[in-house]
Amino acid sequence: MHALEKQALALAGLFQGVLAVKRLAWEGQQDTESVTVLLNSVLVLDSPDVETIYGGLKGVSQGLNMLSQTVGNRASTTDREVIQYAYTIMLLEKKLSKNPAMLKEIGTRIEALKQQMAVYEYTVTAENVVAKMADIYFSTISKLQPKVMVKGEHLHLQNTQNVHLVRALLLAAMRSAILWRQLGGSRLGLLFKRKKLLQAVQSLQKRCL
Repeated sequence: MHALEKQALALAGLFQGVLAVKRLAWEGQQDTESVTVLLNSVLVLDSPDVETIYGGLKGVSQGLNMLSQTVGNRASTTDREVIQYAYTIMLLEKKLSKNPAMLKEIGTRIEALKQQMAVYEYTVTAENVVAKMADIYFSTISKLQPKVMVKGEHLHLQNTQNVHLVRALLLAAMRSAILWRQLGGSRLGLLFKRKKLLQAVQSLQKRCL
């Protein structure tokens, strides 16, 4: 897998995360398989390859589809919300990258969560695990500017479990944004390598079939 494909895969993780946030906020529903992949990616701090982080290419197939539509200028009006979330996460990632103390705190708390999960045999979708991921996001990343302003149905956004999952998914989206940057991704690159990025995304999509 070449460099641009690796970046595309990380971006797919980011887009899948914010797409899941939008669906949960508006519909109060989730794709359990997709959510599990995203939450698991938060816990994989060291991996020999990008695919492993998402459990293989199919793990982020929804994100690849959304990314393909966005890069190929085929995103619908209703997708603008997802794109705005993704853009805001990218801005926050740049702020976070300049805050080593916050990065260290996030890493330390994720490691502690992994140890607790191992001891008590919790699954990544267990309510208390999601709540802890949500708190990591809320007490660190959400303090940075600009804030991710999640829109949706009031009924769903008042549900505590939904709120926790939204924050946990935003943490997962940030994990993918950090990975994208580590792999050489940049917003300028998105602008000037759009065609090549689209080709990389389409190549990954074909391999998902």
